Amino acid sequence: MGGGKMEENDVNGSGRVTNLVLMGRSGNGKSSTGNSILGRTVFKSECSESSVTKECELQTTFRNGRIINVVDTPGLFDTDASPDFLGKEIVKCIELVKDGIHGIVLVLAAETRFTTEEASVLDNLQMLFGPEIVDYMLVIFTGGDKWEKKGLTVEKKLKEFPDKLQKLISQCKGRMVVFNNESSSEKDMERKISELLDHIDNIIKDNQGQPYSNELFRQAQAKSEILVSKQDLIKHKEELVIQLREMMEENKRVLVSRMEEISVSAEKIRNLEEELKQSQEDLKNSQPNNKWCFII
Repeated sequence: MGGGKMEENDVNGSGRVTNLVLMGRSGNGKSSTGNSILGRTVFKSECSESSVTKECELQTTFRNGRIINVVDTPGLFDTDASPDFLGKEIVKCIELVKDGIHGIVLVLAAETRFTTEEASVLDNLQMLFGPEIVDYMLVIFTGGDKWEKKGLTVEKKLKEFPDKLQKLISQCKGRMVVFNNESSSEKDMERKISELLDHIDNIIKDNQGQPYSNELFRQAQAKSEILVSKQDLIKHKEELVIQLREMMEENKRVLVSRMEEISVSAEKIRNLEEELKQSQEDLKNSQPNNKWCFII
């Protein structure tokens, strides 16, 4: 885990602290977005499907009258990210920003489809963080210049998003920002940063100034453990029901088999009885009909 210091000309800056955590799939521009927020290149960034960021890293800057702590994370939304890996990295994030998380920034690529795997990881995050995590979340779409060239806005694209993503954005109260990390216009980037921070301020206001803290995470973990215990109990119950059904089916099969055997045996007995009766009649019919008369 890394810790970054502010630039020298920022050291004397004072203001409130805003803690942000960047999340997203590798290749979506997560680290580049962090660099844009910081105003300098500190997070390693490459156009790659594999995660360049190997562990949580914190960097700090001062801008717009506030200290901004930005935590870059490994590819928590990568298809090979296990729940155990997610849990460990989340703990690292919370340890890095001990004052709590004011905003969780989900970074998506404008021209990349939101996959079922990402939706699944999002479900895992909500299970680990707790369902209230969406109260602290906003979505950044990188590569926004590609939409602009096509004359598209995020509002128009919203109708094309899959249901799972539309639901997430709705839960986030429509908090979205379109970034172009390759833009050479400082004015445009400042406008986007201000838009981002406005959303963060609204998140802080909606949560009564309470960041997502270690205490909330522990509560979510406790609920998650209870939920997992319930799920395990339900699973065990379902397994018992399946076993019971299998036993009943097996008993039914054995019973049917035995009944068939009894039916066959009864048929054999009837055939033997008929054969015996026929044999007796044949024997009776085969005896000579001789009558003897004695005269005294």
